[in-house]
Parts: sequence; structure tokens; C-alpha cells
Amino acid sequence: MRKSVTPSLALLFLGIGLGFAVLLSGCAQYDMSKDLQGDFEGMVQNYRSEADRLDQQNGSTTYRAADLPAVPNDFRPAGQELIQNGLGEGAVPMNYELEDLYVRALQHSSQIRVFSDVPLIRETGKQEAAGDFDTHAYVETSYDKTDVPAGTTLTTGGPDYLRQTDASVEAGLTKKTITGTEVTASEKVDHVESNSLYFLPDPQNTATLTLKVVQPLLKGAGIAYNSATMRVADIDSQVAREEFIRQAESHLLEINKAYWSLYLARGLYFSRKQLVDETAGIVKELDARTDVDAVKRQQLRANAALAERKANLVRSEAAIHNAQDRLVALINDPQMEQQINLEIIPKDDPTLIEMPANLRDAAEAALKERPEIAQGFYQLKAAAIREQMQRNELLPTLNLILSGTMSGLSGGDEDETAWGNQYEKDGPGYEGGVRVDVPLENNEAEARLERRKLELRQEFDQLQTTIETVLLEVKVSVRELQTAYRDLQAKYSTYQAAKEEVDDLQARKDYMLGPQEVAAPTYFEYVLDSQDRLLKANDDFLESLSTYNVAITNLQKSQGTLLSYEKVEIHRSIDAHGLPVMNLEKTDAVASPTSPAPVTPAPGTLPVPETAPAPTKTVDPKEMGLHPDDVTPPATASDSTSPTPTPDSNSTSASNADSSALPDAGATAQAMSDDARAQANVVPPLSSIADH
Repeated sequence: MRKSVTPSLALLFLGIGLGFAVLLSGCAQYDMSKDLQGDFEGMVQNYRSEADRLDQQNGSTTYRAADLPAVPNDFRPAGQELIQNGLGEGAVPMNYELEDLYVRALQHSSQIRVFSDVPLIRETGKQEAAGDFDTHAYVETSYDKTDVPAGTTLTTGGPDYLRQTDASVEAGLTKKTITGTEVTASEKVDHVESNSLYFLPDPQNTATLTLKVVQPLLKGAGIAYNSATMRVADIDSQVAREEFIRQAESHLLEINKAYWSLYLARGLYFSRKQLVDETAGIVKELDARTDVDAVKRQQLRANAALAERKANLVRSEAAIHNAQDRLVALINDPQMEQQINLEIIPKDDPTLIEMPANLRDAAEAALKERPEIAQGFYQLKAAAIREQMQRNELLPTLNLILSGTMSGLSGGDEDETAWGNQYEKDGPGYEGGVRVDVPLENNEAEARLERRKLELRQEFDQLQTTIETVLLEVKVSVRELQTAYRDLQAKYSTYQAAKEEVDDLQARKDYMLGPQEVAAPTYFEYVLDSQDRLLKANDDFLESLSTYNVAITNLQKSQGTLLSYEKVEIHRSIDAHGLPVMNLEKTDAVASPTSPAPVTPAPGTLPVPETAPAPTKTVDPKEMGLHPDDVTPPATASDSTSPTPTPDSNSTSASNADSSALPDAGATAQAMSDDARAQANVVPPLSSIADH
């Protein structure tokens, strides 16, 4: 009796193996946080305890801000009110706010564009890793002609030679699933012609439908193992994104330093220019008293002082150009670079208000927001995934193999009949079995597992080192901000005392030049000496003022909150070539209360800088996997040429905090002021801010 099997029933029967394999391999992902959670929580608790202890010790042992005179908010030292004046004829002065320069840098800086491409390049690794589970279609054809002597009549039934041709075509689909299952479905059609009397029917056609399932049960089994490469690739892209945030914050901080460096250089220049005019007046007065009481020595000293101060003025002007060139180089705005004789004038007034800083709060913010810490967590997570993946590869191979076939046969040249017969005649054939492969020594897998364990331990220690370094940076930044403000107060007192001395000499000029007091040369020597002291006090105050304003921004950088503090967000778009672009945009650019404008615009010169609206986007934190509930680094910010992460390649990398390059705002501002002083031939202060 002929049995008819419908195609749907046959395929259902053959698909039982696939369903069984999925059930066997549907294991949960590795919970690698259990082994590390206790150590991690202890690390975080130690961090907070250390922050509390340092916060209690952070008080000044010399003077507090309340012990020093307050600096009036409207106070301006000599030369500061002239900072926004142009240097002279031929220049094209343009007023710029710091916020506007940020916007221009975010739009034009080639360095930021380089940083922004890194996470986009890393993101391609996710799609590449998913390629392991692509569906592949294949076609295979063959033609085989046999012409051999027949050694026995049982071969051909009579003819001396066996002459046979076999033409076949096989097409099918193969796919590996997320459970590790390898599925192959194929259809093969054969057409055979033979001179053998036993080969009936002749010619004959065969059609064979095959479904084969190979499911790993130990090594290579499970969703966690097979998705590990994609998860590591995703972590690698997140590390790159954090690196982008870190580099962007560093770049904005450099622009901030360059801006206040330019402000300082201009302040030093105009205070010296004012001093040159006053010294020229003294020389003129001494020359007028040559026949009265002036002597040659005093006149020579006054002329020497005038010449020295003019030379300092030349160096001060060069310092302005150097500071401006660095600022333009950091921004990379084509309009600014192409403008001839552009003169950048800082429009922002530096703040004189004391900014509160609490070490405990700053340390807590850094723990949650610093991209280096987020990178460390991501790297630790990736190392744990690779370690657990290698544990799986230590197991022996045990594969379940299931296959089913349905075949049809027809005679003559009617291939369609063979195709249809595979569903109409009899039932399917099937096969089941297992394959076992047990390495007796297993040296390779054991060596890799030990390496993964060492890498996991290394990443944990690296994370702890990063956290400790970040805490040190926060401590230095908070202390520098507090010290910079107290230093500003002290320099204000020094300036006021020097200014009162000069004002007193000016007020008593007529009296002191009388016969009952000192001679004119002696009086003017007093004036020259007091002017030197006033210039020194003025320079120190401007230097301290620049240092303090840099320290405010540097604290935000050390907390990892500079982008949010400046309201800068990450946006994605597509360029003209269809490639993704990652942009940094300032969301409050339009609402800037003071937009920059030219001082004396000339026809055909650089247009008035304007800020443009930017779309908004909030960078939400993501769960890191290793974090306690109250500590979740942001899932938003390396090597642009890094290969796609694989189970055997530790490609997840990040630039961790480096204790040898702490962002000390005081040291940086001191270095920038030292440069300005050196170019003005002024001796810098003996104590460095970095030593505080």
C-alpha cells in the first residue's frame, strides 16, 4: 500500500531536531558580576571613605577665605579696563565670548572630528561580529563521467566497459543560530545514465531533500557563549564613546586655558604700556629740572628704566600673538584662520566670585561621571565575558547530530516527477547521533583560561588604580580652586597696598619736591621703585585671576561633568556620502546673553560671530553590569584602527587616568603666565601654584 506524506508533515517531522536542539542550548547568560560584586562594592566604599577623610582634612591650615579681604565684584586692576582695546592700526579687532569659541570649536575643530570618528569606527565591530550568524545560500554542481573496464559481469551484466555519466545540482541554505545550532537545508537533483543492464530505470533521476542539525551540548553551546563576541564588540564601542567624551572635555579645557592665557597676555601688555607712558613723563620732568636739581645718575636711571619697559612691551605684544595663534589653532575655524590681521579680544570678564567646592560631592560626581572610570568598568565587564567564554572552551566537544531526508526517483528525462515523488512515496529517512571529542592534555584551552583569569585580575586592579587616580585628580582640583581664590584675595591686598603707595607719592608730589623735603631725583627714584612694585602686584593679580578662572573649569573636567556643565550634547547625523557622523552641539548656543560682536568691523572682514541653534539630546546612563545600583557610569563616549573584538583578542582599550599628567589648573595657568612673563622679561614669582 502506497503511503502519501504531505510536505508540511514531512518538514514538521524533520524540524523536531531543530526544536530539540534549541531547548538543549537555551541556557542563560553568564552572571559574571557575582564573583566580582563583593570586591567592587568594597572598592567603591573605600573610595567614598577616603573622600570623606580628605574632605575633613581639606581645610586650610594658614588662611581661610573668610580671613582675607573680599575682592569686590567690580574691581579692575590697572590695564584690565584696556584689555578690550585694539593694539593699533591695521588690526581687525573682534570681540569673542568663551562660549562662542566653544561653539566654533565644536563645529570646526579637526581634532574633535578625529575623536568623533573613533566610536563610529568601533561600532562597525558589532555588525561584523553579528556576521557569524548570517544565513548563507549556496549552489554546487558536478558532472562525473565513468569509463572503466568491467572486471566482472556483476558490474554491467554483460558489457566489457562500464560507461556512466552523473550530473548533479545541489542548492541549499546554512545558518548558525545564537544558540550555536548549525542548520543546513538542501535539495539535490541527480541525472544518471549507465550502460549497466542492472541499472534500472535508465536513465534515472533522483531528488533528495535534506535537513541537518548539529547542536553543541558542551563546548560551544548556549546563548551566552555564542553572543559573547557581539557583546564584547558592543562594549568596545562604548569604551570608544567614553574616550570621545574624555578627549572632547580635554579639548574644551585647552580652549579655556588658551582664552584666559590670551586675557592674561593682553592685561600684561596694557599695564606695561601704561607704565611706559608714565615713565616717559618722569624722564621728561627730570630733563626739565636739569638746571635745578637733577643729576646725571638719576637721569640715566630713568632713561634706562624707560628703555627696559619699552623692551618688555615688545615682548608682551609678542606674547599676545602667540596666545592668539594657539587659540585659533585649537578652534580651526576657517573664517578665523583666513582673516588677515585678525585680533581676538576676550569679551568675557573673569569671575571674582568665590565658587564653592566640596571634595565629597566632587568625588561622588567623578565616580559616576568620569569617562575613565566608565571605561574601566566596561573593560572589566569585557574581561569577565572573555574569561567565562574560555571556561566553556575548556569542556570536551559533545555535538548532537540530527538529519532527515526525503527522496524521489523517476525514469527518463522527467526531472519534475522525481521532485514530486519525494513527497508522495513512503516516508522520510532520518539519522541521529553524537560526536565526542575529548582532548587528553587540553594544554591550549587551559593556557588560554589562565591568561583570561590574569587579564581579569589585571583589569580589576587597573580599575582600582583608575579610581584612585581620579580621586587624586579631584582632590588636587578642589584644593587648587580653593587655593586659587585665597591667592586671589591675597594678591588683591598686595595690589591695593602698592597702589596706595603710588597714589600717596603722587598726592605728595608738590610737597616732597619742596626745599624742606627731598630733591627731585630722589623723589623720582621713589616713584620708579613704587611703580615696579605696583607692576609686580598687578601682574600677580592678573595671573591669579586667570588661574582661578581656569581652576573653575578644571574642576568640572576632573568631575567628568564639563560637557554637561557647558550644555554640550552628542548628536548623530548622516553626511553627504551616507556615512554616520557624531557631532557635539551646544544646546544653549542661541540663548547666549552676550553674543560676540566686532569692535570696529571693516568692510570685507570676518563677519560677526554668531551661535547657531542645535538639536538637543540627553545622554542617558546605562546599566554597566558590574555596578551597584547607586553607581552607574554613563553609557556614552582609542584606537580607530583596532580590529573587531574576538574571544581571543583583548581589543577593548581605553586611555585611563594617568597620575603623572594630572590636570592641575594652577600649574597650567602658572606655566601660561610664566610664558607671558618670560616674553615680557618679568621675573616670575618664586613659588609655583602647582606646589600648593
